[in-house]
Amino acid sequence: MDCATPVSARIFGSGASIPGTEVGQVSESVALLNRAYPNPFSTATVYNYRVVGASSAVEVGVYNVAGRLVKSLVQSTLPAGRHTATWNGLDEGGARVPSGVYFVRARYGTELKQQRVIYLGQ
Repeated sequence: MDCATPVSARIFGSGASIPGTEVGQVSESVALLNRAYPNPFSTATVYNYRVVGASSAVEVGVYNVAGRLVKSLVQSTLPAGRHTATWNGLDEGGARVPSGVYFVRARYGTELKQQRVIYLGQ
């Protein structure tokens, strides 16, 4: 096995690495795709995602641990490419939510992604 192959590829994959993903070469923008950052956060968190192919309906929202929508961030048809949604810790009414665990849920094209975020309040 090639020592330049990342450990995760050697353990979970065929041992072949994807070009551009060798150790030390992972692009930050690719690494942060479909992830909210910073996490945990106190002022705002950013969620980057990519719409592949033709324009697609996109919904990105923040949900509490009970599964209730706290804030809708995106609800639109967007063209293919990279897009960003930002949440500043406010609910639909503009009130600051309590510190705690929330979920960024994104549906775009055939993709459905969910990530836990921790809001530390201000």
